[in-house]
Amino acid sequence: MSVPSVDDEVAPGVPACRGVDPELFFALGQGGGEGPRVRAAKRVCQDCPVREACLRAAVLQEEEYGIWGGLTPEERRRLHEQSRALLALGENAARVLDELLLSGGTLHGRQRPAAVLVLLARGWSERDVADALGIEYASLRAARDTARLVLWYCRVVGRRLPSWADARPEWSGAGRIGGRGSGGTLGIGRAEDADVGRSGRPA
Repeated sequence: MSVPSVDDEVAPGVPACRGVDPELFFALGQGGGEGPRVRAAKRVCQDCPVREACLRAAVLQEEEYGIWGGLTPEERRRLHEQSRALLALGENAARVLDELLLSGGTLHGRQRPAAVLVLLARGWSERDVADALGIEYASLRAARDTARLVLWYCRVVGRRLPSWADARPEWSGAGRIGGRGSGGTLGIGRAEDADVGRSGRPA
């Protein structure tokens, strides 16, 4: 198994996992469920000064196992899929969205986060966006939060963002990992819905 390292990253600070048993970060249960040890590992990552460098190294080296940068393998996979869906429209997102709104067409779940960001960037209120897209306010907020998390992921791993997504840099802050309660869950939904070393010397 490859072991990502942040040694080559420009990431000042001492990793929060230094001195922590590396096995804690590979304690995923059957099916990737989040047990107490997984939540404990995420809490370690929560305020780590090298969290982003850790995640970037794991993504670039296609690490399939363990918690890196506070994300489980399943969360990394979902963010990868969601980032592809969000960026697929590229610079044409605004035009595609306008055509959908004018024609009364259906907005696919994978397009929803991008559509929400485009309309918010235009200065629309969240209530107006929800009405325009024909979705519940709770679904609007879920899509918005998913989009912000995906933008953060894209910036961390070095993906180029279209101008409409790059217009509001404050959107790409992941904030505290585990923002939905003390368990450390990121709340990364299915793409269709919302839409560094650990070898004796933790990095």
